[in-house]
Amino acid sequence: MPATPDAAPRPPPRLATPKRTTLGVCAMAKKTQSKPMREILSRLPGDAFEIVIFEESVILEAAVEAWPVVECLIAFHSSGFPLDKAIQYAKLRKPFVVNDLRRQHLLRDRRLVYATLARAGVPTPRHVCVNRDRDVEQKIEELDDAIIIDGVKIEKPFVEKPVDSDDHNIRVYYPTSAGGGCKRLFRKVGNQSSKYEPDLHSIRREGSYLYEEFVDTQGTDVKVYSVGPYYGHAEARKSPTLDGVVLRGADGKELRYPVILSWVEKDVAFKIYHAFRQTVCGFDILRTHDGACLVCDVNGWSFVKKSRKYYDDCAALLAAILRGRDGRIVDMRPPPRELPPSPPKICSRPQSPSGLAPSRRELRCVIAVVRHGDRTPKRKLKVKTTHPSIVQIHRDRCKTPKKEVKLKESKDLRAFSSTLKAILLKDDIDAFRKIREVLKSHKLDDEEELLGGVFFSGCKLQLKPLKWEDDETTEVQVVLKWGGVLTELGAQHATALGAHFRRHMYPTTGGQGLLRLHATFRHDLKIRTSDEGRVMKTGAAFTKGLLELEGEISPILVSLIHRGRSDVHMLDRAGNHEAQELLALSKAHVSRCFQVDVELRGPDSDDEDAASSDSKFAQRRRFIAPDGPDSVLRALRDLGNPLRALRDLYDEMSSFIEKVSQKPCTEQLYMGESFGVWLDSWKCIRKEFYDQKAYDLSKIPEIFDKLRFDARHNALTLSFDAGFGVLVKKASTLSQAVAPLEFGSAAEPRRQAAWHVSRALLDKISFDLRTARGDTEDSGLHFQLDDHPEHLADSEIKSHWRAVRSRLYFTSESHLHALLDALRLNEHGTESVVDDAGRRWLSAVPELSYLSHVVFRLWEDTSYDTNAEGRYSVEVQVSPGTPFVPLETSDEAPPTLPLHSFARVSSAALERYLGGKHDVNSEENVAKARVLYEGLADSLEACAGGGVLRGVARLKV
Repeated sequence: MPATPDAAPRPPPRLATPKRTTLGVCAMAKKTQSKPMREILSRLPGDAFEIVIFEESVILEAAVEAWPVVECLIAFHSSGFPLDKAIQYAKLRKPFVVNDLRRQHLLRDRRLVYATLARAGVPTPRHVCVNRDRDVEQKIEELDDAIIIDGVKIEKPFVEKPVDSDDHNIRVYYPTSAGGGCKRLFRKVGNQSSKYEPDLHSIRREGSYLYEEFVDTQGTDVKVYSVGPYYGHAEARKSPTLDGVVLRGADGKELRYPVILSWVEKDVAFKIYHAFRQTVCGFDILRTHDGACLVCDVNGWSFVKKSRKYYDDCAALLAAILRGRDGRIVDMRPPPRELPPSPPKICSRPQSPSGLAPSRRELRCVIAVVRHGDRTPKRKLKVKTTHPSIVQIHRDRCKTPKKEVKLKESKDLRAFSSTLKAILLKDDIDAFRKIREVLKSHKLDDEEELLGGVFFSGCKLQLKPLKWEDDETTEVQVVLKWGGVLTELGAQHATALGAHFRRHMYPTTGGQGLLRLHATFRHDLKIRTSDEGRVMKTGAAFTKGLLELEGEISPILVSLIHRGRSDVHMLDRAGNHEAQELLALSKAHVSRCFQVDVELRGPDSDDEDAASSDSKFAQRRRFIAPDGPDSVLRALRDLGNPLRALRDLYDEMSSFIEKVSQKPCTEQLYMGESFGVWLDSWKCIRKEFYDQKAYDLSKIPEIFDKLRFDARHNALTLSFDAGFGVLVKKASTLSQAVAPLEFGSAAEPRRQAAWHVSRALLDKISFDLRTARGDTEDSGLHFQLDDHPEHLADSEIKSHWRAVRSRLYFTSESHLHALLDALRLNEHGTESVVDDAGRRWLSAVPELSYLSHVVFRLWEDTSYDTNAEGRYSVEVQVSPGTPFVPLETSDEAPPTLPLHSFARVSSAALERYLGGKHDVNSEENVAKARVLYEGLADSLEACAGGGVLRGVARLKV
C-alpha cells in the first residue's frame, strides 16, 4: 500500500555490525610470544579480526578436534612443532591457511628445497648430494682440494650442509692455497656464530649432506622477507663465514640494515612464493660481485627483528590477503613489464645534500696497489736417480716415458715419502734423506695423520724422465720445490698496515668512521689479487686489519679476496710477454756492464753526489744507468768497481758458508727446516751465482732476500757473527744497483716496458676513478641502503648519502715498479701528472720493499660546479714499504710505512693521461733499445781498457 503524503518518514535502516574474522595463530609459544609476532598482530585492525592464539599445550597434547575453530589460520613449523597434526586440523576445519602446510614439508629437507627452486627457475649454487639416508650406492672420492661424487666434482671452497633444514651445523672447507681447514657454522652462541678449525680438512662420513660451491658475496649475507608475491623487505648483515663475530647494537640485537632489491631479486621472490605457497616467507640470497643472485635457503615464516615499516607493511598486506581470501588477491599475476637481460645496477651513488658548506671536500674513492709482505725464500732440491722404486712411480703414472710426473696431492706426497723411508732403511742416500726431511717439515710424512697448516706452503714434486729404453723410463730427475710463502711476520705487518689504512686513509676519528660505513653498507669494497698464495694471504691479512676482523685469515681470504682470470691477467702476467724482449735486453746490458773491470768512484769531492756529479766517474756510471734513478747511481758509486764487488760478494758467501758449516745447528730453523737443507740451499745459490765463467746477476736479489729472511727468522738460532752483517751490506748495495735496472736501464725502454706490464692495471684504475665520479654504468653500490626515513631512524643512520669506494689490488714488486714508471716517465710532449718533487723523491728511493704501495685518493669539492674539472681531484701517495735493518730481529712491531705525496692532479687530467695512446711499438722500440744498450756497454768497456771478465764481453740477448 503506497504511503500517504502526510505519513511520517521511516527511520534509516540500521547497519549490522560486520562480523569479525577469527584468525588463529598456531605455532610454538616461543614464536607466538615473540616481539615481532606481537608487533604484526597488534597492527591488524581490531574491528576486523579476532586473534586466537593456540596454546602450546593444546597443540602438543590435545587432539585436533579440540583445537579452537577459526576461519583463517597462521601455522608454521619450527623445532618441536607437530606439522602433521596441523595438516590434519586444516583438513578437518578447512580454514583459509596463510602459509601452505603440506609444502612446509619441502622446507624441512634442503634437497627438496633446491629441487623445488630448480623447477621454479630460481638459480641456486652448483651442488651435489650425498644420500646416506637412502638405499642408493654412491661413489665418493675426496681430494685435497675437491670432492667427486658420482663423477661430479666440487672444488674447494665448498659448503657442507646437512640435508635436514633444522640442523644448522654447517661447514665451509677451504683450499690448500688459502690455508686449508674448515669453518664450523652454528646457531649464535653469545657473539660467536662460527669457528675456524685449521686441522679439520676431511668431510663428514656419517649422515646425508648437500655440497655446494662457495659463492663470493664480499662477506655479506642478504635475507629477504616476502609477504605475498609482490612485497619483499631485504636486510644485509656480515656473513658468519667471515670471522664469526656477531655485530650487535645497543639493544643486543644483531645489526642488520635494510637494502634495496633489484628487479631480478624481486622476480625471484615472486617465483618462490608460487613454488612454496608461503605467504609470509624468508629466504637467503647470495649476491655475487658481478650482480648475480643465487638462493641458498628458504625458511618459511620468518620474522624481521627490528623494523617498524616492515611491521606496518606486513600487517596491512596480511589484512588485505585475509579479506580477499577467496583468491582474488593471492592469485593475481604481476603487471606486464620487461625484465632486462642482466641484473640492473641498483642506482648511482647517493648524492651529497646541497646544504653542505661551500668548499666541503668529500672522500669518494681510495685505490691502493700493494706489494705482498715478507715471504720465505723459494727453495728446490734436485737429484738424478735410477733407483727402481722411484723410477717405478714414473712408469705407473705415465703412459709414455717422455712425460714428466707432478705430485701435488698430500696423499701422493705422503706415498712418495713412504717410498723414500723404505729406501733409506737399506741405503743411506743423502739426497733422498734431505727430500724426506723437507716433506716431514711440511707434515707430509707417512706417519702424519692430519695435514697441518705448514703443509700449505706450496710443496710440489716433479719426476722428469732423463733416459728410457723400449718405451720404459730408466732414469729420472727428482725435483722438489717449496717456499715463497707469506711468513707470520709478513701477515702481522700486513694486518698492521690495514689498520693504519683504516685510521689514516679515511678522514674519520680513529678509523671508526670507516667501520661504521662498512657495517651500514656505505663502503663499497673490492679486493683483487694475483693467484700467488703469498699475494692472496697478504690481501687477506691486510683486510683483517682494515675491517678490524678477528680470527684466522683463511675465511677472510675466501670470503673477500677476488682472484678471477681477469685479475690474474691484470696483476700477474699482464703485458709480460710484450715486454719480455725489452726486459731481457736491459738485463743483458746490466750483466755485461757489471762484469767489466772499471772504477766507478773517484777520489775527488766532485764525485760525492752521485746523482748530480758530472765527473768522468759519473759518466761511467751513466753508461750503465744513463737516466738513473738516483738511488742506482749512488749504489754504483758505493760499489766502486762492479766486477770487484761481484767477486767480493762471492768470497763473502763462501766464507759465510764455511763458517756455518763448522758449527752445525741441531735445532730446527724457521718453519721446521733442518740445518742440512738450509745449508744446501746456500751452496746451491752460490753455485748458480758464479759458475766459474760468469756471474749471474739475476741471483743478486735472491741472495739479498735470503739474507734478509735469515736475519729476521734464523739469526738467533744460528748465532751469526759480524761477518754476516758485512755480507748483508755487500748484497744490499749490489741489489740496490741491480734490481731496479731489471725493469729498464734507460728511460725510454723502461717506459715502454712499464706500459706493457701495467696497461691492464692502469686501465682498471682509470675505470675505478670514472666509476667513483658516476661516469660509468657500474656506478651503483653493490649494496645500497633503503633510505626510507623509518628504516634510517631504526638503524640510527643520519648521513645515508655519505659513501666511499675502496679498490685494493695486491701484486708483486714488478707491477709496483711498472706502475710508478708509467706515471713518472711520461712520453715526450705529453701531459705530465707527476711533479718534479715527486720524481726526485722516487728516484732516490733505494728499494720498493715488502708492502710498498701506491695510493690514489679521489676527492670531491662541492664548491666547484658539477662539470668543472677542479670538482674532482686525485692525490697520489707512495710508500717504499717495510724497513729492514740487518741483524735486528725485533721488528715484530707494526712497520713504519711513511707515505710521500707523489702527485696532486685533477681526476680528469689523470684519466686523460692513463687513457692516452702511449707509443709502445714493440719491434721498432726493441731495435732502438738494442742499439742504445750496445753503444753504452761498448763505451764502458772502452773506459776499462780491455779489463773485461773473459767470455762475457759481448753478451747477447
